[in-house]
Amino acid sequence: MAVGTVVRRAVAFAIAVAPCATLVNLQCSIGCDVQWQAPADLSCFQNPWMYSGPVTNGTMSSPGACGISDAGITAELCASICGAYGPNCLWDGNKGITCADVSKAMPHDTLCGRRPRGLRRARRPRSVGAHLADAARLELASVVAFETLFEELTRLRAPTTLRRAARRAAADERRHARMMSGLARRRGAKPRAAIFSPRADRELVAIAIENVIEGCVRETYGAAVAMWQAEHAPAADVRAVMREIARDESRHADLGWRVDAWSIAALDVQGCKAVRDAGLRAVRELMTTHAALPFTELGLPSEKDARAILESLWMTLWGPRFTA
Repeated sequence: MAVGTVVRRAVAFAIAVAPCATLVNLQCSIGCDVQWQAPADLSCFQNPWMYSGPVTNGTMSSPGACGISDAGITAELCASICGAYGPNCLWDGNKGITCADVSKAMPHDTLCGRRPRGLRRARRPRSVGAHLADAARLELASVVAFETLFEELTRLRAPTTLRRAARRAAADERRHARMMSGLARRRGAKPRAAIFSPRADRELVAIAIENVIEGCVRETYGAAVAMWQAEHAPAADVRAVMREIARDESRHADLGWRVDAWSIAALDVQGCKAVRDAGLRAVRELMTTHAALPFTELGLPSEKDARAILESLWMTLWGPRFTA
């Protein structure tokens, strides 16, 4: 079944049950148990990776359960433990671990496309126009994300169909950025450029982890939110834009799942586990950090509606993939 069909059913499920249902508090379990502290924004002089941004500290109940031995911690293990917090970490030799946090974004950052690595966060928008301007910024960032995915798929000699889909997605995101910019300007806001940190070539496991977070989890949910807005936004121009974006984002989410299947087939058991655990953590992050934004003009789902969508996606897509 196509991902777009599953997403549409998730939205239909939310419409049907959200007004009356008490939704399940989904509990996801993994073998590597880590108690995370709240992420903190550090200056480039405080941050061990020398950039201004957030890091988070965690305490492992058992480093051995997380795969760490006396030999130390590899980049792959780092990615497995940190998951949605980011693939970069420092281990203190005991139970403590510090990760570069790339997923604890404000709720508005969960609604617009695939984020490229190195994307700097912006301040939380305080108006409808500012929200739309930030959405345009994120759509432009998604252009870079898909162009990078195309380059990496080409370098790794991935199937031509995946490379073509990534290139088409980049073109879609350019169009989305123009559309969102138009909505923002009509509401008195001016979009800003997306700012990135330097990038470098990565191994397949790092690419697969980013894809499972950005494509299988965030873009899949983002497609559902776009479908919801296409039906519920009071503003006619927003509904029209979101109908087109929802169609494209469903196709982008499908690409994420296809890249996931291709990459998993090429990884070893440890790499597959790292990707699975990262996806599971990304789902848990989305379920625990999502909050409704107070911009009724945009038709965004309420917190209860969002929970219904998330539950349906868990039952049909994420649960079978990340807990098998």
